[in-house]
Formats: sequence, C-alpha cells, structure tokens
Amino acid sequence: MDIADWLRRLGLDQYESTFRDNDVDTETLLSLTAEDLRELGVTSLGHRKRLLSAIAALSRPRGGEVEDDRGPPVPEVSSSPPSRKMERAERRHLTVMFADLVGSTALSVRLDPEDMREILAAYHQAVAAAVARFEGYIAKLMGDGVLVYFGWPQAHEDEAERAVRAGLAIVEAVERLDKRAGAALSTRVGIATGPVVVGDLIGEGAAQEEGVVGATPNLAARLEQLAEPGAVVISESTRRLLGSWFTLHDLGPQQIRGIEAPLPAFRVLGEAVAEGRFEALRRADVGPLIGREHELALLLDRWEMAKSGEGQVVLLSGEAGIGKSRIVLALRERLRNEPRFRIGYYCSPHHANSALWPVVTQLQRAAGYLREDAPSLKLEKLERLLGTAGEFGEDAALLLAELMGLPLNGPYAAPGGTPQEKKARLFGILLAQMEGLSRQRPMLVVLEDAHWLDPTSAELFERMVDRIRVLPILLVTTLRPDVPTPWTNFPHVTLLSLNRLGRPASRTLIQMAAGERSLPPIVIEAILSRTEGVPLFVEELTKAVIESAIWKTTAGGSDLELAGPLPPPAIPATLQDSLMARLDRLAPAREVAQIAACIGREFDEDVVRAVAGYPEVQLAAALGQLCQAGLIQRRGTPPHHAYSFKHALVCDAAYATLLKSSRQQLHARVAQAIERLRPEIAVGQPEIVAHHFIEGALPDQGAIYLMAAGRLAKARHAVKEAVSQLETCLQLTTRPRGNAAPPARRIEHECLLILGDLAGVDDDLDGANAYYERAMALGETDADRDRARKCIHRAKYAVRDGARLVFYEHGSGEPTVVFINPIVYGLATFEPILEQLCQEFRVITVDCRGAGRSDPLVRPYSTLQHMEDLRAIIHAAAPPQSSASASRAAQTCSSSLLIGTRNSSERS
Repeated sequence: MDIADWLRRLGLDQYESTFRDNDVDTETLLSLTAEDLRELGVTSLGHRKRLLSAIAALSRPRGGEVEDDRGPPVPEVSSSPPSRKMERAERRHLTVMFADLVGSTALSVRLDPEDMREILAAYHQAVAAAVARFEGYIAKLMGDGVLVYFGWPQAHEDEAERAVRAGLAIVEAVERLDKRAGAALSTRVGIATGPVVVGDLIGEGAAQEEGVVGATPNLAARLEQLAEPGAVVISESTRRLLGSWFTLHDLGPQQIRGIEAPLPAFRVLGEAVAEGRFEALRRADVGPLIGREHELALLLDRWEMAKSGEGQVVLLSGEAGIGKSRIVLALRERLRNEPRFRIGYYCSPHHANSALWPVVTQLQRAAGYLREDAPSLKLEKLERLLGTAGEFGEDAALLLAELMGLPLNGPYAAPGGTPQEKKARLFGILLAQMEGLSRQRPMLVVLEDAHWLDPTSAELFERMVDRIRVLPILLVTTLRPDVPTPWTNFPHVTLLSLNRLGRPASRTLIQMAAGERSLPPIVIEAILSRTEGVPLFVEELTKAVIESAIWKTTAGGSDLELAGPLPPPAIPATLQDSLMARLDRLAPAREVAQIAACIGREFDEDVVRAVAGYPEVQLAAALGQLCQAGLIQRRGTPPHHAYSFKHALVCDAAYATLLKSSRQQLHARVAQAIERLRPEIAVGQPEIVAHHFIEGALPDQGAIYLMAAGRLAKARHAVKEAVSQLETCLQLTTRPRGNAAPPARRIEHECLLILGDLAGVDDDLDGANAYYERAMALGETDADRDRARKCIHRAKYAVRDGARLVFYEHGSGEPTVVFINPIVYGLATFEPILEQLCQEFRVITVDCRGAGRSDPLVRPYSTLQHMEDLRAIIHAAAPPQSSASASRAAQTCSSSLLIGTRNSSERS
C-alpha cells in the first residue's frame, strides 16, 4: 500500500514526511496507537481520531483477501469470517443525554423561519462544543432536541461524570447565547445510564444514523421532560457512579411515563468541592489498609529522611484500582498528628491539555475560594495565602490571579512581559512559595494521577523535584504504568510498583465489603477468581454480588444463602466504563480481543487466526498491541504462542459487548477450530468443545461432546461432574419423539443408562431404576430395551431368624454371580464389573446385616451365621421349581465368598 497516497486521500498529507522518516510501513501502520501518533508529532486530537479510524478500516479484511482454511463448514453457521459478518452494533453500558431547547415551539410561531434557523444553529453549536469538550458523541439532532452518547464509540472510565459536566456546560453555554429571540434562551437536560444495543445503522443517505435500543435513552428523554428550564436531571443509575463530584437535590420518586413503578430522580446543582478522584469516588466508604504494610513502611522511612532536610520523591506506580490513592491516604492518616504542611495536586483526564490546571485548583482550595466570592475578595484571599510563605514582590499575586482567570483592571492591571517571561516568573513564585513553607515545617506534597499531567505542569514538577533535594519535603506521586515514568534520573527518586494483593488479603477485603454478612465459600471463591487481587475490583464485585437477586429471603441472620446455583458474577456498573475504556483505546485490536474472549480466558494464536480469518502479520500486530497495553500476556515459543487475559473482568467486558448473534457465530467457529487444530482438547477435554457448540446454537454437536465428557468423568470417578454434564446433555437431546433425529435419541438413551449407573454408585437405587426405565421406554430396538431392563435393580428380601435380609437381582442367565455387601466396600468398586456381567449373567448384590436396607447387626455375629444368611438369600433367589439351579447358585456363592466378606475375628 502507498502510505503517502493513503494520507493524501485522508487530507493529512502534511504527515507524509513524518511517516516516511520514521519508517512507518504497512505492517507498522496497522499497529499504530494514539500514543504512537502523539510521538510522531500528530498533536491534533481530530487528526489522531481520523487516522485511527482509517487504520481500523484497513484492519478489517475485505472479501477475497483471505483464504478460507477453516475446514468444512459447521451446519447453520455462515462460512464468511466474522470480521466481515459480525455486526457493527454492540452491547454497551452507556450514559445517554437528552437536551432540549425550552420554548422552541412558541419561538417558531413567533419568529421568522430564518431567525429561528439562526437560533437553532447557535444552539446546536453550543451543545456540540460542550459535548466535544468531554468527548461525547452526538447521535442525533432532532430540531430543538439533541441525543448524545457517552461511552460509545469510545469509552472512558468516567462517562457518567463526563455526561453531567457536559450537561452543566450546555446549560451555561445556552444561557450565554445572544438574546436574538428577545429573551434569554435556556435548555433542559436529562441523563440516564444503563445497558443498550448501539451502533445499528438506521435509514439511508443523509438520514442515516447510529441507533440505540434499550430503556436508557427513553428514560433520559423522560427525565429531560421533568427538568425545569436551566436544570440537569439524572437517574439513580447515573447518580451511583458520580460519588461526591456534584451537589445533588433529591427530587424523590417520579412517575415516569411507560414505567410502572416510580423512579428516583436528582437535580444537579453544581460541582462539589472534592480534592481529587479518590476523595470524590472512594473516600466515603474506605476501610482499614489491607496488605500494604511494606509499602506504607517505605513511605514512612522516606518521610523521616525528608524531615532531616534530605528531600525525597516516591513514585507509586500501578494499574487502575490497585490502591495507590489508598496508600497515600494511609500515609496522611499516619502523619495527622505531626507538625507539617500538606499540599495536594490532583490531575484530571478532562484537563490534560489545560496548562497548570492542578496548580490552579490547588491554589483555589488553599485560598478558600467560594463560588459566590467577588473577584476583589478572591484576590485578597490570594494575597493572604502568599503572605504565609514570605515576601514575593508586588506582581506575584497579580501573576497568580491572571493564571486563575480573575478579571484584572484599574489598579490591578495585569503584569507586563512576554509569555516566556511571565512563565519563568510564575514558576519562580510557585517554587519559592513551596520552599518558604518548607522552611517553617516539613511538607508532604501529593501529586495524584500524574498520567494526566498537562505538559506545562510536567515542566514545573520536574523543576520542583530538582529543587526539593535539599528541602524537608516528601513528594508522593501516583501514576499508571502505561505512561513513561518521570524523574528516575534523580538519585532521590524511588519507584514503588504496586503488585496485586494475595488471596488472604483479598479475602479480608471481601469480608470488609460484606460487613456483618457472611458469604458462602463458593461465592468468595468466585469473587477471588474474577478479581485476582485488584482491591477496587474485589470491593466493587463483592458489593454487586451482595446486592444481586441470588439470595434467599431470610428473616434476620447474618449468613447469606444462595437461592440456587451461583451464576457467573456480572460486571459491576462501577467498573463497566473503566474496563471498556481499556479496550476502546485499542480500536484496531478490539475485535481480536472479542474473538479471544469467546474462546476463553486462555487462548492459542492459531485458534484465533482460524476464527478471525486475519492474515498472520495483521493478527500478530493486534495481539502485540493487546500485550503492550497490558490486557493480555503471552507465553510459549513461536509458532505455538499461547495467550491469556491478565484480568478475568477484562475478558468478561470484551465478551459482553458482543451481540448474541455474533457470539453464536464465533462460538461455533471456535468449536470447529478446536476440532481441527486441537484434537487433543477434543479428546481430553470434550466439555470445552461442547460449551462452544452449545453457545453456538448447535445443541446436537454439543450433546455428542457432553456425552464424551460424561463418560470421561465417570471413568475418573468424578461423579458430580459426570452427572452435571450428562443431565445437560439430556436437556439438549430430550425433545418430542417425532422431532428427534435418530442420533439424538441414541445419545439420550446412552445418557440415561450412564446416569442410572452413576445413581447406583451413589446408592440411589430408586433413582437408578427411574433412569433405566426411561431408557427402556426410549429404546428403538428389542436389544436397546433388553439392555436397559437388565440394568434395573430388582429389590427382594429373605427372612432368617426374624431378620430381613435385602438383596438385588440384575440381568438374567446362568450362572448366577453374587456380590456380598458391596455397599460397605464401596459400590463404585463393583459397579464397572456389575455393568458388564448383568448383560450376560444373573447378578445378585447383597446388603448384609447392618448394611444398606437390611436389618441391623446384632452381636455376636459369627462367620457361620453370615453363611446361613447367605444360604437363606440364595434359596430366596433360586427359582422354586429348580433345586438344581439353587445348588449351582450356592456353589457360585461359595466360590465368591471372598468378595466383600470379613474374617470371623473381625465380625465376632
């Protein structure tokens, strides 16, 4: 492909020399990420998005480019690769906004159409600007109404917060529009969050749009109708994701048209005062620090060094949710009673390009700004703040006021100088303020979420790190590992990478999240396996499980009891956006992640290739992207690479986006690929292939593998697993007799026989007989029916000295084989032999006294008495008309006495 021509067609030919100078060829192009484009110098967000969309389009194979090497087609499944067949639509956890211009109908009657057109155009521009600022997606303009998605096509970890901020910005922007209508304009905004299907192309030509299906958009529209002019109203599902970022007014339960039960609604009054994301989202329900004693000890050690005048910097690095901010909070709590200053800087994803935004917000908090303060009062507070750190000159407060956007006029004119001179002076003031305060007492400086640090702030903090080497200051910075680690060239900087918690610490977190309630061990194990030591995941999944409808209703008591089988835990709403954001950042590779998620937590490269139909180079690039982003990890050596998702919840999130129809297609392809490429799995783990065929809506193929899995589990004496697999197999094959194909009837017949054998092993002879009788009724031939009939346990009894002695007959024929007391010695030991012998011989199993269904044993009980009991059973079992048969049976009994018989010393 000619990359230069490709760039020209995109209207981005200014990057031609950059791509050429950096050796970007076709293979490299397909693996480029947003971060790579920034490194290449593509600073425009719009250009990066245009390039990434075009790269994603290149990543999809076109018809005829890929050989179909997937083997013979599976019935009922299209043979075209899913990359061409998979639907564009996805299942998503979406925050939907509906905004409406108040009084537009009355305006359209009163105004000239051309004037109304100008008003609507200005309104649309104001809405679009606010939505773009927070990276939402305008799905539809409906005259005076606007439908906006947050969370599609690009997810962020804070979509509800972004939607509310955008809603407040829209209200403010519309109120600032010119009064062309003769009165101030206003808008109403409704916001709701929930599951939807989004992305279907509806309509044609200019009317084409990406539709959304689900209750969430309807709820957002109804909430907008509840809102007063100039108000933003949100749903309960949105409120739960906001933490304490905003001040809300509870409107109480509202009757929503089309919904039976009243729903809570909340009006957003404005942004609340919160120092940072952890403070807003997690601080309210934080518990004791668990499993981080060593990390806290290191921070306290660095604090002691800093207090002595040897300034220190600690970089706390770890993935989202690992507990970086929680450790910082623990450090603050430990130092609460020590004389010290604390300064907190908090970065935001919404202000990564806003120069010195963390500094501005810190100064506002430190100065004690209130929203209603006049500019003159804010300037006075700023001067007092500076005065606590020393003398800075007359222009210091004015420079900071200008930075903070305070209006300066009259006697408070803005200082002169070039931008470079002002920046240098500003940096000098900020560093001098920090130094002046540290001379009075030691200082703890916290920089949270440095991965969102704007470039100007990054420059300031690099100078700060250099300056504090000889000051009593400890700077603790939290950041994620997917950005370059700063300042490691300084000797007083310590990098502390946080690992996941161990299972004991995770168990403690689960118990803390559960409070006084006690969870069953199976639930605790499910949470541990899905969360894998990430504290945020542990806490949120535990809360979600407790709130789910899987528990029995009990009056009092702290022990929770499951109402039925434990379903796979659903991804909590609080984690949906964060997990999807990780996937959406890798748009070209996301489809590979979805296919891999259908295979399972662990997957092989060649199976993915067979299912996806991607060329080898393209697939390798996509897998490389996923590895580099930390979503999957690779092991093994070429060409047999195996991969696994690093987080079970990331795998779940990728899978959850697929429509049911897409899942079915992929699962069927996976089953076929495993059959062809991994025959050892099909033989040794047939339940895996069965799972994919069943999820692929091919129950007959799934039943074949479930039958094989049941046989295998039975041979390994894994009775519970065998019963579960065979019962599922029965559910797949049981259907009206006229509708069942002969293979399905044969599988059902075989299932019933094996389940009968397994019930016998478990001493459930009545249950075993029920299975055998069903198999007998299902038999197509006399041989099928006779086989089932010979397996039935026919209970009989003999009486000797008033004691009831129970025995069972199986099969028919000569000679008679007797098993004595198999219950005591474990029927599983005799069952395989019994299954074979009963088809050719008459077999008797005996419950001796004190075992099974026979009467209790009364001591002393000698071997001679035991022999007499057996004699009575043989006589009872022998046909009355044939004493010769009884004699032969007694001889058989004597020859079989050693099977299940104790010596006399043990019995007396």
